[in-house]
Amino acid sequence: MRGFSSYLPLWVTLLATLCQCYVAHPPLSSLSDTSSTSIIKANTKTLWQAPTTPTWIENLAIRSSTRTIIFSLITTPEIYQLDEEQNASLLFQFPNVTSALGIVEIARDVFAVVVGNFSTATASGTLGTYSLWKVELFDDDDETSEDRVVASKITDIPEASFLNGITLLHPIKEGKDKLATVLISDSTLGAVFKVNTNCGTYEQVFDGVSEMLPPKNASIPIGINGLAVHKGSLYWTNTEREAIFSIPIDPLTGFARPNATVRTVASKIGIAVDDFAFDGDDNLWTAGGNTVAMLPAAGDASKTGIKPVIVVGSESSLTVAGSTSVRFADASLLYVTTDGGMAAPVNGSVVEAGKIVAVDLASSF
Repeated sequence: MRGFSSYLPLWVTLLATLCQCYVAHPPLSSLSDTSSTSIIKANTKTLWQAPTTPTWIENLAIRSSTRTIIFSLITTPEIYQLDEEQNASLLFQFPNVTSALGIVEIARDVFAVVVGNFSTATASGTLGTYSLWKVELFDDDDETSEDRVVASKITDIPEASFLNGITLLHPIKEGKDKLATVLISDSTLGAVFKVNTNCGTYEQVFDGVSEMLPPKNASIPIGINGLAVHKGSLYWTNTEREAIFSIPIDPLTGFARPNATVRTVASKIGIAVDDFAFDGDDNLWTAGGNTVAMLPAAGDASKTGIKPVIVVGSESSLTVAGSTSVRFADASLLYVTTDGGMAAPVNGSVVEAGKIVAVDLASSF
């Protein structure tokens, strides 16, 4: 069990086992007006690392009923569950595609997963291969299903070129018969699709927005990547622009509000920003490069040009080599997935297997 108690939730035992060295840091509020990138190093623990190299872990979600981690792979079209003993078990392999990408819980123990053909060699998707799937998970003592995992396709999205990040437009409701509506980014088209996961209907709510497109001279054609709805606005990262933007949206339709304008939350960050999450204090935590960065008060619509605080890793570090996504277990514990440096090898040559890392925020701030 490697030091973890079987009867305690994963996040409780992690906080007990993460190293306890403590360094005094300034309060987060004092960092919001910094003129350059700050560095604060949090305590970390690797929970699981793939047994083979290369393995690119793309995204994760927290299963609400068990607080276990559900994660997706780009290098194979699969999703896994990481249990309290840090054992990863295959949940489902998607047919006729190469990759599994964004994942989000759309009802209790029901997940929406983006799948399609993605080339790690060219960092690009294949037009016409993308779809959204529903994966339902059942406990061993649940008699409503003979299978522990039931997967079905929600819809094909043939006009999509490279579907990537996914987020909820509306909060999830109780019961598996009331699935949430989701927003999905297309990193090549600079677009956002809205999908009703109950019936499979979809439409584009954003298309060709300049702040969502990759730069014209980008070596890797990845624009909008991670996205999230926070306090009435859609936030997104633009990987090749190394920037984060937001725009007010209608909470029911997902379209931009009339006369809404794009806000530049942060630009020229120096990090190839990826998937991100907000904490309870409006701070934005983003994966990217070989780091995890925090942008103080990014959820405050009056703030622009925010400078990042590096919380984990560095340009030459393997701690979170090729970080791809972050999710909060609770206010004190952050999970990070990595690609092991596949997208950009550490120090130009070092690649390891992707892994899942826990970040202890309680003893770091």
